[in-house]
Amino acid sequence: MTYTVESYDAFDAPSERRHLKHGEFQHGGAALVTAQVLIDKHLLGSLGAGKTAAEALDQWRHFGEVPMIFGDPRIAFDPFAYAERRAAELGDAEHPKPVEDLLTPGDQPAKSYTELLQSGMAHAGGLAQLAAAEQTARRARAAEAYGLPASFPEGTRFASVEGVPVSCTTEYVCRAWDSAEPRRFPIDSFLRNGEVITEARFREWVAEFAEQLQALLRQAGAK
Repeated sequence: MTYTVESYDAFDAPSERRHLKHGEFQHGGAALVTAQVLIDKHLLGSLGAGKTAAEALDQWRHFGEVPMIFGDPRIAFDPFAYAERRAAELGDAEHPKPVEDLLTPGDQPAKSYTELLQSGMAHAGGLAQLAAAEQTARRARAAEAYGLPASFPEGTRFASVEGVPVSCTTEYVCRAWDSAEPRRFPIDSFLRNGEVITEARFREWVAEFAEQLQALLRQAGAK
């Protein structure tokens, strides 16, 4: 049986939600881990930026990706309960463990996950997730230094305009986030050429750019 993992942006109103597909999996355990990592990445990014566990959880509840697992037999997974528990675990941990190490029997289909462990995928997946988590935290710090706000005004929309990440408020104040400092961006171009993206994807994109910008500045300073 194939399991599918999808997510929606917590920022969007129920009537505006668009599901983003994250993959199809033959093992329920792999689908479960994928869903949990989506939450972990957001929490670790907030914690790495200096947020408390409670603040990181609140950020995820308002702006994170909420994963869902589809397949039969159904996998019992409550993303909100998991996020609450995981935020407390990560907030207390000096060195956060891979998500696989923290799975509880109530969160996983035992047979599928046992097969996943026996295949040797769990260990490799855990290492990859740790690397991804470290990268997410690093990018979050870079984004904060770059000036990316912790939250945008209610109703702000996000889009990719010819490869440029752009935010636009309900008062039509649009900014492009592709230079050393965010720059004003024409609303007509945003409306005409913009491809709507989630805030989570927008933040990830800007964080990637901020990290690259910091690396270039460090290289220039070293010369």
